[in-house]
Amino acid sequence: IGDDVAAIAVMPAPIPWSNIEGPCATAWWWPDATEKMRNHTSHILVALLKQTRTPVERCIMLTRLTTAVIAQTDAVGVYWGAGTLVHDPNVFTKMAEDMSPGSPPLFLWVDFRIEQNEDGSYRLFTTGMETFDHREIEILHSIQKPSDILEFAHAISDYVVGSNKTIHD
Repeated sequence: IGDDVAAIAVMPAPIPWSNIEGPCATAWWWPDATEKMRNHTSHILVALLKQTRTPVERCIMLTRLTTAVIAQTDAVGVYWGAGTLVHDPNVFTKMAEDMSPGSPPLFLWVDFRIEQNEDGSYRLFTTGMETFDHREIEILHSIQKPSDILEFAHAISDYVVGSNKTIHD
């Protein structure tokens, strides 16, 4: 693909459950993740072997390749290893439709995890920002609503990754 080399390979064995059990259990956006992913019998590996693009361009290319695989298979789920995320294949495809370098679908690539602390405050951390050559984001204690914390962290990530969107107070 241009100057890049992509590989798509059928693996005749499931992704080890120990690798995806946690991501399935924490996938609040896909309540059926564990049920759908637990009994898969094979998987397809999608990779870029020669990387001449920016990190966002690479993720876009991998996402496009993944949606092409989804369209030709009976995929039960998508595991995005860099963000340790699992996705419903139909939702993954839908979210990828309008992506561009200026509007990357970070929720497909970065896990924004929110947990409640013992004191009632909330903690947020990301997994997957290293893909974009940035440090992960962590908010240790916030008394804001989880949806507001998520929106704030997503806005920061979006800005840092380079989508040129502004962050509002």
